[in-house]
Amino acid sequence: AFKKAGLQMVHLSNNLKRIEEEAFRDNEIKEIEFPKKLTFIGEGAFYNNKLSEVKIPEQIESIAGRTFYKNELTHIDLPDSLKVIGSAAFSSNKLTNIQLPPNLEKIESRAFASNPITELPKFPESLKSLSGFSNTEIKELHIPATVETIADSAFRNTPIEKLTVENGVKTIGKEAFKRTKLRELNIKI
Repeated sequence: AFKKAGLQMVHLSNNLKRIEEEAFRDNEIKEIEFPKKLTFIGEGAFYNNKLSEVKIPEQIESIAGRTFYKNELTHIDLPDSLKVIGSAAFSSNKLTNIQLPPNLEKIESRAFASNPITELPKFPESLKSLSGFSNTEIKELHIPATVETIADSAFRNTPIEKLTVENGVKTIGKEAFKRTKLRELNIKI
């Protein structure tokens, strides 16, 4: 819709319910306030902008792949309704920490990759599939028993020194912990 339009500021109607795929890709948008009625944000909708923070509306259940890829995000506010964070959704930003919502079920590949995240909060009990933290700065990691799958390359190129994996994990994917700095490993599977 407005790809490569040179936009710096956007005001959205309170009645807007959907933002389609790549709608505002490759602009210079610095801030945005999403309407409360918004239920869908398409893949790559804000890819390559200058957003520093976003608050996702409460009724959003899924954030599509590359939605906020290559911005300047330092803070994200995720709704309790969120169940899936798509591939590379918040990749290549400036996030140093995140809070994950209580109903989150899946974090897809590279969802938070290439951010300077130093530590992760407690994972929600609803989380079953974990990926998306390659090329971050996480040094210590505890994966709870509720997580069933740690996907391929989930924590690749991350300086993890201490890792605990609780009983409950059924699958650890290829290269999930490749190029880490593990010194202490405790697997309770």
